[in-house]
Amino acid sequence: MAGPPLNLGGSRVSYAGRSKTVGETKEELLARREKERDERAEARRRLHGAVTVQRIWRGRRDAARWWTGALAGWDRGFGATTAAPTAAACSDRLLPPLLVAGAERAGAMRTLRALALLLASCGTGDGDANWCSLAAASADETRARWVHQARRVTALALDAVSRAEAGTEEEDALASCAARLVSILRAPSAWKFPIPDAEAPRGGREAAEAAAASLADPRELPAGARLHARVCDALGELTRRDDSVAATRLATTLCAVATDRLFVSAAADESPGVVDRRAASFDEAKAAAVARVMAVPLLHARLPAVTGDDARLTLVTTTVMLMPGDSPTANVWTLDNLLGLCTGWRANGGGVVVAEARRRLAKFAARVGRGSFASAVASLSSTTSSLANGESPARSSSDSRAELEARRLGATSCVEETWFALALAGSDAAGVDPSEEGVRAVAGLYWRLLKDAGDLGGGGDSGGGGERGGGISPSDVGTRRLALLGAVAFAPGLAKSLWRSLAASLPASETLPMAVEGPGAGVGAWTSPTLLNGVINVSESDLATVGLFSLAYAHLLLVLDDDEFFDAQRPFTLGEQRGIAACVNTLVVRTHLPGGKNAKGKNNGIAALDPERRTAVRAAVALLKALQTRDARRAFAPPGLWLAPACGSKPAPVAASASALAAHLGVTSGDSTPGDSSPDAAAASRVGAGLLVDCPHALTFDYRVEVFRQLVRDDRARAGYRPQAGGVDASAEENLGQRVRPVADVYVRRGSVLEDATAQILPLGPRARGRLAVRYRNAAGMEEAGIDAGGLFKELLADVCGAGLDPNRGVFASSSTADNYVYPAAAAGDFPEGLLLLELVGMIVGKGLYEGILQEVRLAPFFAKAVLGIPRTLDDLPGLDPELHRSLIQVLRYDGDVADLCLDWTVSEEHLGAVITHELRPDGASKPVTNESKLAYVHAVADFHLDRRRRDSNAAFTRGLAHIIPRGWLKLFGVNELSQLIGGADDGDVDVDDLRRHAAYSGGYTADSRAVLMFWDVLKHKFDANERRALLKFVTSSSRPPVQGFRHLHPPFTIHKVRRDDGAAAGGASSALATFFGYRGDTARLPSASTCFNVLKLPNYRKSSTMREKVRYAVTSGAGFELS
Repeated sequence: MAGPPLNLGGSRVSYAGRSKTVGETKEELLARREKERDERAEARRRLHGAVTVQRIWRGRRDAARWWTGALAGWDRGFGATTAAPTAAACSDRLLPPLLVAGAERAGAMRTLRALALLLASCGTGDGDANWCSLAAASADETRARWVHQARRVTALALDAVSRAEAGTEEEDALASCAARLVSILRAPSAWKFPIPDAEAPRGGREAAEAAAASLADPRELPAGARLHARVCDALGELTRRDDSVAATRLATTLCAVATDRLFVSAAADESPGVVDRRAASFDEAKAAAVARVMAVPLLHARLPAVTGDDARLTLVTTTVMLMPGDSPTANVWTLDNLLGLCTGWRANGGGVVVAEARRRLAKFAARVGRGSFASAVASLSSTTSSLANGESPARSSSDSRAELEARRLGATSCVEETWFALALAGSDAAGVDPSEEGVRAVAGLYWRLLKDAGDLGGGGDSGGGGERGGGISPSDVGTRRLALLGAVAFAPGLAKSLWRSLAASLPASETLPMAVEGPGAGVGAWTSPTLLNGVINVSESDLATVGLFSLAYAHLLLVLDDDEFFDAQRPFTLGEQRGIAACVNTLVVRTHLPGGKNAKGKNNGIAALDPERRTAVRAAVALLKALQTRDARRAFAPPGLWLAPACGSKPAPVAASASALAAHLGVTSGDSTPGDSSPDAAAASRVGAGLLVDCPHALTFDYRVEVFRQLVRDDRARAGYRPQAGGVDASAEENLGQRVRPVADVYVRRGSVLEDATAQILPLGPRARGRLAVRYRNAAGMEEAGIDAGGLFKELLADVCGAGLDPNRGVFASSSTADNYVYPAAAAGDFPEGLLLLELVGMIVGKGLYEGILQEVRLAPFFAKAVLGIPRTLDDLPGLDPELHRSLIQVLRYDGDVADLCLDWTVSEEHLGAVITHELRPDGASKPVTNESKLAYVHAVADFHLDRRRRDSNAAFTRGLAHIIPRGWLKLFGVNELSQLIGGADDGDVDVDDLRRHAAYSGGYTADSRAVLMFWDVLKHKFDANERRALLKFVTSSSRPPVQGFRHLHPPFTIHKVRRDDGAAAGGASSALATFFGYRGDTARLPSASTCFNVLKLPNYRKSSTMREKVRYAVTSGAGFELS
């Protein structure tokens, strides 16, 4: 019966009699067929899998039965025997079952017995009984079979060693037996049977040595590279977990196996010379073996004593060629082993003496290339440091950052020794100068390590703080940095070699005279012509030398006293010092300038430099500041040297420089907007604050004073304050004081100036920058007649400073010299009252600076350094205690044994009638001073007296000063310039001609008036310097002329005419005639002054003698404002 016709127009078909499904579509039919095919295929796969599993299971069961039977037969034959089997028995019956079964299946006891029997066979002197005699057999098949079995035995023994675990006698015996057997098999000299010569019937010695040598190739061992890695891991675990004699002996044996020269040697040229890692071609498997071996903890300490330098050289050479891996633990031990193999020296431990370590390092560095060796050490150290800081995703979870960093510092402890730097440089103990390659290697290594150690200081835009990885404290970082610098700075002759190498490479003048005459004279003589564009003229290869020399010599200058610097001229002559100063000064200054002559490209300052050059500039800044500070205390260079690089360059506008410096210090001016296109803004963006921060001495003192005054004006505008009456920025409105609201009214009793100022001014804090209205009260409690238009305020400054600085009060002390320098007393910081007075005096000094009012204050140079944040050194001690300085110099120059002086690490002082002892080091009372530590002792004593003991008192004064003046502003000036800024020029006299040029007249006086001419003549020719200063103080409240001359005195020095009071002005005829003919005497009125307006009220004297007497009496009487 035919089925129904197909409906071609639709998608449904039906097959009558074949399926009960009616209306199934084509897609459904195809899907059902595909599913059925998949089900049939899955059934076939399952069936095949079941058959395969059964076959494998049957095979394993049969193999297990065979292994069980074979091992049972082995037990019957060798399980109870103690006699050494013969060579044939070893080859035919002892080894085959074990080699097939493997160490894991055979078990520890069976493997131990087999290795012990084989070891006993190898230990017999009978050639027929010794299994190793088969290696010298005459038959090729016998030798080949022995080599094959020996390789399997070596793999079995290494596998047993890698699987051995400490804690049981059985495991320790197995590891020891396996290690001894491997050592014997690989050394024909250890075979105890007589090996025949080559002419004998057997294969002879040559064949035996060839067979033993073939065992050292890991490619010939079953899974050789894997087994070698497991042995190295086992060795590392053994060295970490056990320090017993047996464990040390086993570790030594394993080291001999793991470091076998044939086993790990690379196919690299070992001839002397520089190793080019790019051109070196060596076997990757062997290189990996070297990496595994070098990562074994304390490998260099476990090596057999007989290991020669040639065997060590293989590991060193290959390690130098390798790049650091990703494992911080492996890298730190590789670094430790590399330095240990090359030196044999360890801090606070055994090892060879320094002379031997220096000899060995010099030899190894010369063989592999000093530069390559230094680069490898630096790379391993840097990589370990960065990985320890969490920069690697493959960090070992068992090693914390602190542990990794501690291991790295311990591994590189030898780098902190001077002998290491000298040996790497190629300078031997006989004093041979370092080679150029050695100097470059030292520069590259130590510069890299210093950068890894942390902030290099100096200046520029140093990075911010934050927690260092590894939990290493900032003090540890600083100690590490100082140790590295000390290794280079105190290495004899190394600093000089660095400078000579740098001077020859730049090139730069190695030495300069104090004065230059002839065609080359001028500022160009003090400028390095090859550095006109600053650091961008320094090649990449010289950056490390620039950075290391700068930091190392700056570090050395801290401990180099003036006798060595100027008299002995060590390590450089004064001419070389000038050459260094000129080079570094030019480099730093020209880097910050917008460009120089013959510039090939535009120099946009330090911000446009790459990080490496920017870091080198910061290091050069540190040296430049150290040299400039030394020169400020005692000149070794002409003044023009420091100004020379910036001569000919137009300085930026004062407003732009002040704005840039304020931005650098974190102060926003608020008067400029982004995108400001004004000339000042452009200059600020072009030059920035770099010149003012890193090398302010390159700009003239007058320019920096103007920048300082602009900073004050900008700050006052931001805070909304008006200038103080009597200050240099005050106008007539501020001087009158009637229309300016003060921030505070200060009422002062003349007998209690300090108490009233402490109670009223100190609580103001930074608000004291605003205008203060001062009122004086006399002994009766009544306000004095003076109106504060500036004079009363200046009087208050003078009174507070005079009372606070009085040595009899005990808050400040003065120097014993004629300079009359002042500095805070150390004991003042021990009491709250003393700290308050120090802070108050600091505020008053700061307020005088802020307003441009000179004060009778001369800070001791060492104290001025503390205010500016400049380190104090031994040469600053004479300003505090000349006797102590002389005593310390005698200790430093003592030729005998310093121990004879019975010194310890303590200092004593008398305080409130009791003697107090301070320790310079922990437990210093029990530590004697030795010849090796006397330099550190001398500087520790100086540091205690200059810094530690007076730290609280210095901080209190600086804190008060900082309420008014940020320290960053004061760093525009040097030590001597700061004293000049506070108190004016200290030349001791008043420039009468300058005062006369800028004087004003009122009340009827002119410059040509007879009394005025007489006054100037008396002042210049009849008064001495002290009287001239007294007159200036009488009129202006300050005996010091303004910093930049009397043109900056505001209001100007004014002479006001006072009419006669003797009746001549009344119109009487007789009086007029008497006066005309000279019969009436001169006026008896004294001159007076209005210090608020800097006005001298001078009567119209007619005689020079009268003027001299009256003016002298007035200025020396000490009367108050009521005289007016």
